[in-house]
Amino acid sequence: MSQPNQPIASVRLRQQDQSRLLEQMSQTPSEPQQANRRGARFEYSGQIIVSVTHPNKAQATFVVPPRNLSAHGLAFLHGSYIYPGCRCELILPRLDRKGQKVAGTVRGCRHINGTIHEVAVIFDQPVQTENFVNRHADDIDAPPPEDTAKDLAADERG
Repeated sequence: MSQPNQPIASVRLRQQDQSRLLEQMSQTPSEPQQANRRGARFEYSGQIIVSVTHPNKAQATFVVPPRNLSAHGLAFLHGSYIYPGCRCELILPRLDRKGQKVAGTVRGCRHINGTIHEVAVIFDQPVQTENFVNRHADDIDAPPPEDTAKDLAADERG
């Protein structure tokens, strides 16, 4: 049983299956809104912490795999539906291995398969993507270590 305020891993897939799913999603253009996006999107891997305030005011905190990141928003995988309009606070691992809190609103949620959903969040304030992803094609962008979410949660508790 998880301790209070401990993030819950909502995507119940083996790492190999999760990676395969993210790869398939990145190869399949599925969003007609792509032409309406304000900026470039970058692949963003590892784990993030998301605290969601649901319509009934209940709050839940999850560890989830991100899909991509832009200055104005982020997409991540989640193990259930999250209603558009829900407020959330995310802790995003930066390249310097520190976590950065970012507030936003769920813009959309679409079913992928089984219990897996893709959640799109729009940030309240833009972020500097170069703090989170290596944008140089020749460089290797090493994903954060597997325990990043635990480290970020520990940092939050003080």
